[in-house]
Amino acid sequence: MKKVLLSALVAYIVCSCATKSVVASHNTPNEESAISVEESAATPSNSENKMVGGWAPVFFVNYDQTQLSDIADKMKNGVVKKVVVSYPKKMQSLAKKIQNYLQQTTSQQVTMDYLELKDTEQVSYNMSQVIVTLYF
Repeated sequence: MKKVLLSALVAYIVCSCATKSVVASHNTPNEESAISVEESAATPSNSENKMVGGWAPVFFVNYDQTQLSDIADKMKNGVVKKVVVSYPKKMQSLAKKIQNYLQQTTSQQVTMDYLELKDTEQVSYNMSQVIVTLYF
């Protein structure tokens, strides 16, 4: 299933790139300038790059005050929009400490997500860490 989705994504990218080059090569000079005006209008006029969205995991095997302070600062400044703390059962106390610190420091809601993943022959999970997912 993953191979099919990956193949479809690659095909879409290749087709969209090919379509853009074909359209650009068949445009008259007036049409090309209209396309470039439309494309430049979609880009921000200031030179500052702003994040559009995304996520990043931060892994904790113990309580790290410095790293948590950095996350809290980003939450206060609006860089991080949402935080989810994911944890296996044996790491619940660390996850709760992380959640409490972030909520008390920032006055924002931090969601908890309990995970219980089972190892298989193909995959083994690290069940001795807490994952803090930051959404931008």
